[in-house]
Amino acid sequence: MERKWFETRVADYAPLIMLIIFFGFYLIAQFILIGCSSTAVCDPVKPAFVFTKAAEPVDTQGALVSETDKDGKVSISGSQQAMAKRYRDRFIWTFAVMAQILFCFLAILFFYITLKNSLSNSGALWRLGIAFFFSLLFAFGDSMPIAAPIFQQTIQSSAGGMPGIVVIIQIANAVTYAATIGAVIAACVVLARKKTAETAGTDAKFGELAHKYEDLRSILYVCTVLLVIGVLRMTASNNWNLTFMTVESSVAARIFFSGLTTMLGGFFTLLLAGIFIPAAYILQQRAKSLLKRSGLTASARSERLKEAGFTFSWINTLPRFAAIIAPLLTGGVTDLLNKLPNPFAP
Repeated sequence: MERKWFETRVADYAPLIMLIIFFGFYLIAQFILIGCSSTAVCDPVKPAFVFTKAAEPVDTQGALVSETDKDGKVSISGSQQAMAKRYRDRFIWTFAVMAQILFCFLAILFFYITLKNSLSNSGALWRLGIAFFFSLLFAFGDSMPIAAPIFQQTIQSSAGGMPGIVVIIQIANAVTYAATIGAVIAACVVLARKKTAETAGTDAKFGELAHKYEDLRSILYVCTVLLVIGVLRMTASNNWNLTFMTVESSVAARIFFSGLTTMLGGFFTLLLAGIFIPAAYILQQRAKSLLKRSGLTASARSERLKEAGFTFSWINTLPRFAAIIAPLLTGGVTDLLNKLPNPFAP
């Protein structure tokens, strides 16, 4: 008898298939609908029309501005204020990018341990090696058509900036892509893993499926943290860019950055959902099919599925749904946080 599609080996590669599909849509969005490689489709996004670079602070002289500290209002030069804000946001950006790289390596270590549960040491390492290879291609092959012109106009060419910021971001992106691809590989291996023999009983096979579901859920949560940190790093970059612009330009830039953050946060949220939901559905259908073949009554099957977390319920689903939509919400949350008083403001 022919097996159903969710029981075939093709279904084990569902996360990888979804990654390829979403990557194709990402390329279409970035290069055709945003960068507009074909002018017949749309007018390209030109950040230079939005941003106006502020005059360079050359010394500590000039007009005085008022700032409030614990002793009340004091007067400092506009140049001092401008440089202080640039350095403050540079510190925040440095922390964000280093935290992202650190957590990505921790995530890769977690995925390696997950792979080791199913593969040999060499099998796990060469799969992660493939993830690093493609991540380097993606990261350093990306011309960053939106971000690069902004950095050239602000952070790369101004006092208190960082001429090599594009290379640093490409390195951070490479590590992030490696963690993302590693997560997809781990999800595929989890789906394909078979530790119980074909002759094993229903309880043993069902227990293996439940264990797979737990591993998949852990991968989801790790990826959610990765994406949230990525959005926060992008927000830190945006805020640092604002310190190099005129006051009037920064108002328009905030609108621009808000849309950019929402677009990228939404895209990667859909990517996370596209990887996790089909894989979870496949495991759920395999569990249902297994119990159906076991001869259990409908009520007994329903109880077993509920105990293992395979059935849909708001109590079980809400935490996972929150994990999936968290990166998309992060853009709105950070916009709200930016309106709150900054405790580190000079």
